[in-house]
Amino acid sequence: MLDKVQSRTAMAVSAALLALAVPQVQAVSALGAATVRDQETGAPAAPWQRPSGRTTLPPWPAPKDARPGMRAAGLPLLSEDAKLAQHIHAHLDVIVNGKPVVVPADIGIDRKRHGVSPLHTHDTTGVLHIESTKKEDFYLGQFFNEWQVSFSRKNLGGLRTSRTRVLKVHVNGALYKGDPRNLKLRAHDQIAVVYGKARSRVKVPGHYEFPPGA
Repeated sequence: MLDKVQSRTAMAVSAALLALAVPQVQAVSALGAATVRDQETGAPAAPWQRPSGRTTLPPWPAPKDARPGMRAAGLPLLSEDAKLAQHIHAHLDVIVNGKPVVVPADIGIDRKRHGVSPLHTHDTTGVLHIESTKKEDFYLGQFFNEWQVSFSRKNLGGLRTSRTRVLKVHVNGALYKGDPRNLKLRAHDQIAVVYGKARSRVKVPGHYEFPPGA
């Protein structure tokens, strides 16, 4: 009889502890979600503001499946014949230790499902196509998420900054001082992402000659 009473008591104590623990776990989870914020504005971070993708060394081929990168960028899959409200182009150079890294073709393009992201590439020229059904802002961080290459102030894929290695972003030849993931892509911008030795001198392209009509 005593064993049964002790067993019931133990079960009651366990249930009470579990009931107390559940709200605590929820509170911790809620707190964790609330702390993910934009470093510059303090506002809740958009999904694409969180670096996502490979932490390997270049080259970085286009992902075989475009969908995970598009989800990480917060971008939809549009039909190839979607009616466009916005159609502009920017250009991206990626330079590592003084040498160009290929920006692959077909980033943001899902040929299996005959769909395309509003932000994508068609070839290896580095031209970024923004073809959207509505006018809105697109960001460099979104493109790197689509490319599935981790990118932040401190890293480019598996390349990390240190006292002797730096990562800089230039727009039309001028140094961009904000969070590079928040860089808005504007028509005919020439963007250069440059990684290398802190004291090395790299000729940063300040202009790109877009094809007529682009």
